Amino acid sequence: HMGTDGRIAARNALTCEQFGKECVLEGKVLFENLPFLVWASCTVEGPCNRIYKRSLIEKQQLLRFPEGMHYGEDFLFNLEYLDRCCRAVFLQKTLYHYMMWPGESLARKYVPNLYQGQKRQLVRLRRLVEEHGALTDANRGCMANYEVGQIVKSMMALVSPQCPDSLVSKKQQLCAMVQDPLVQEAFADYQYLEPQYMAIPRL
Repeated sequence: HMGTDGRIAARNALTCEQFGKECVLEGKVLFENLPFLVWASCTVEGPCNRIYKRSLIEKQQLLRFPEGMHYGEDFLFNLEYLDRCCRAVFLQKTLYHYMMWPGESLARKYVPNLYQGQKRQLVRLRRLVEEHGALTDANRGCMANYEVGQIVKSMMALVSPQCPDSLVSKKQQLCAMVQDPLVQEAFADYQYLEPQYMAIPRL
């Protein structure tokens, strides 16, 4: 629903059930919905809850997980895959269970230089949607919501006790992030931010 300031004040987690038993998103429609899908669900980023067409991967010899990345490489792979297939089928039926153990998931561990990797993903996502002529006023807010979420995650990683950087280095990196045009544009367009982070846009 909308808050008193006109921004989205709450959201519901998206599951494939909201699409019905089966939903096929194809062509421009897929990319128009992509900002919402990446922001509101876990149906796009990872590789473990989907089935890929092997012949397409083999045909596109350059379609590989990017080397040198230790976090987010699966999301970049998925974006390149979607760019080539331009079609995705979402099923309501549960076919996969993903079990996470405390401290074992990379998503819950400190990742050095997280923002650099996150920025690479965000830039590719926005470019992909733009290349397919699918960035609209309607989905621009969802795009910014996702970008802000990833930016905040990077900021929180810097102030985490697990981060070995000095206090001066942390402040310098935070200042650089705040001054990044991508960050400034995202915070100008976002519609939703977790309540505990509402002070960040005033930085």
